[in-house]
Amino acid sequence: VQALQLFRNGGDGRYQLKLVLIQAGEQDKRVKGAVEVVLLGAGEAGAEPRRLDLTEVAGDDEQMRYSFRYFQILERDFTLPGDFRPAEIEVNLKPSSKGDAIVAAFPWRVAES
Repeated sequence: VQALQLFRNGGDGRYQLKLVLIQAGEQDKRVKGAVEVVLLGAGEAGAEPRRLDLTEVAGDDEQMRYSFRYFQILERDFTLPGDFRPAEIEVNLKPSSKGDAIVAAFPWRVAES
């Protein structure tokens, strides 16, 4: 995971996530797999920490997939529930071929556009 950026996408808790994936090392093969993104944060005051799957808040059940040799940029629009206060974003890359999953965590930071 080379970079993760968040942008406001209008009002009312709407955002766009932009994820840049690169293949480090030798780039002689195409890599493929699925991307699972989980938003970590808190709900109402005093409530337990919450985990929201990006597919839940994006309004569709389609999981993000990657397939590239050098790099790929993935984008997804989503809307946060009003009672959710995000703190972190966890990205889990699950290769379709043999290989270990890659997990990366990023703080919740919205870029200025």
